[in-house]
Amino acid sequence: MDFKSDSKAASEIIGEMLLLVIVVVLAGVLSSNIASLIPSLRDTVYVEMLAVSENGSVNITHIGGEPLNLAEVS
Repeated sequence: MDFKSDSKAASEIIGEMLLLVIVVVLAGVLSSNIASLIPSLRDTVYVEMLAVSENGSVNITHIGGEPLNLAEVS
């Protein structure tokens, strides 16, 4: 086999390009995982409730916060 004198330079460029691709892919995966950990505030309802248990029954009183539609409570 006859190697040219610049074959080493080509392999260094290919190696650097592969490292760059790996870094970009890892940065994308990491950023998407971090973004999924941030909670969504749009779907969360904030209420303040008081629950009292008496004689085998539980009485729940809405004290404050957003109004609740009983048909949507599960």
